[in-house]
Parts: sequence; structure tokens; C-alpha cells
Amino acid sequence: VLLVAAGGMYLCGLTWQAALLLGVILSNISGPVVLPVLQKMRLPASERYLLSLDSTLTDVLVVVAFVTLMEITAPGASISGSSLFNALLGSFSIGIMLGLVVGLFWIRALTLMANRSLAYNATLGILLILYGGSEYFRASGGLAVLTMAMVLANSERFRQFFAMKSPAVDTRSLKATHTEFTFFIRTFFFVYAGLFLPAKALPAAEIGLLCVALAGILLSRYAGSAAFARLAGRGTPERLSYSIMMPRGLIVAVLAGVPAAHAIPGTEPFARVAAFVIVLTNIIMSVGVVLLDRHYARQQVA
Repeated sequence: VLLVAAGGMYLCGLTWQAALLLGVILSNISGPVVLPVLQKMRLPASERYLLSLDSTLTDVLVVVAFVTLMEITAPGASISGSSLFNALLGSFSIGIMLGLVVGLFWIRALTLMANRSLAYNATLGILLILYGGSEYFRASGGLAVLTMAMVLANSERFRQFFAMKSPAVDTRSLKATHTEFTFFIRTFFFVYAGLFLPAKALPAAEIGLLCVALAGILLSRYAGSAAFARLAGRGTPERLSYSIMMPRGLIVAVLAGVPAAHAIPGTEPFARVAAFVIVLTNIIMSVGVVLLDRHYARQQVA
């Protein structure tokens, strides 16, 4: 966020509000893109879990940060640092609590529907209600949904911890149906991103903004991956896997068009720049995954 914002301000002439918004928008790593790729890679299980958590949490953090920044940059807004911190803390804590409570309740409900159809549709309906209700009470809907999903995935442990009499939830059917939905979401994302790709070349100013944004993304990801790999005692293959897992996705495409719709100055090219960033980061990840997978294949043969 800071690298992209600094580049946008000092190299591309954006206002600090527009530069920060661009940095927050482009900081998101797409979970729907990363998670299916990780399932096919030859990475150790611990590394797959780590990268899954990385991509999942950024969705929540980016949306909350973006909404907060939009409120700050709105005309006539006056929000202090303490009130901003309290708002974020309250949003996270209430979202986690709502997700935990609804998740525990839904463990019991799913056991009653064990031998019935449409369990996934019922679960999806509860998730939508949970998300909408959380946002209504100014909590993080994304974090509430994530917490509920984690409760369902670990129903056996929660059942033992809370001494619940109902059996653990078998999530295999939920995962199978969810795979179908994920396919449609990924397809829609690429169609949506393609709508913003212009048929003609970008103006020089937008090309400069694209280069600055892409350089900030690559530099920050590489530096963060190298620092974490050194602190955690990981080797070069793990560091490379952290570095390449940076594809942008649907959330970036959606958020990029919001500031211009609210007439925030300097944000008009965000949607076009974001579309190119999405395509380029996915290409970089794809090439890196192929090379890294060949490396692990050679290690297994050796």
C-alpha cells in the first residue's frame, strides 16, 4: 500500500487520497485464484496452508480498509485516528463473534439435515444473512463469514470444546458443491476484468501509473517474502512460492471502479490500470507456478 501510494503521489501526481485508495485496492491477493492453484502444486502442506491464509485474510482487510478510506475521503468527513482505530477494532471483534455464534448454531442445523438435500443452499442462505446482518451492524461481513466457515471446517474440535452432543459435520458435500460455484465466480471475474481492457493503447500517464503500481506490487511482495523466509528459516523454493503468489482478482476489479463513481479526483484511470494489473500478475503467477512445480518434480525424482 505504501509503495504504490508513494509512487502514485510523487511520480504520477495523484493526491494522497487517490494514491492511498489505489494502494489499498491493488494490495488484495485473490483467494479464488490462489486456492485452486495451491491444491495442484507440489508444495508442502504447511506452505499451502500459509499461502491460503495469506490470500483469504487480505480479502477481509482490503475491503475494510477501502470502506474506511472512502469514508475518510468523503466531502466533509472528519475522523480522528482514535475513532478510526476503535471503528476497525469493533468491526473485527463483532464480525468474529457473530461468525462464531452462527457457526456453532449451524453445526447443529447441518447435523439435522445430514440425510437431506439442499444443505449447501441452506448454508449459502445463512452465510448471506450473516454477511448482510454483520454489515448492517457495521461489523466486518467478510470476517464473520470466514469465521463461520472455519467453525464448520473444524466442527469436531468445536464440538468437543463446547461439549456439544451433535456429531461433527461432514463438509465433503459442501466442498463439492462449492467447487462448482467457485468455477463460475472465477469465470465471471475474467469477463468482468476484460470489460475494462481498452481496445486502444493506454495514454502515457496511465502507462506510467501502471508501471509504478506494478513495480510497487513486485518489490513489496519480493521484499516481504524474503524477510519472512529468512525469519522462518525457509529455503529458496519456499521464498519463490511466496513471491509469485500475488495474483489480483475480482475484488480489485470491483473496487477499482468505485472511487470514480463517487467522483473522487484522479481516480478515473483506476479501473483500466487495475485490469492490466490483474492480467499481468496472473501471468507472472502462472509462469512462476510452472517453473516451481518443475523444481519440486525434479526434487521428487532425485
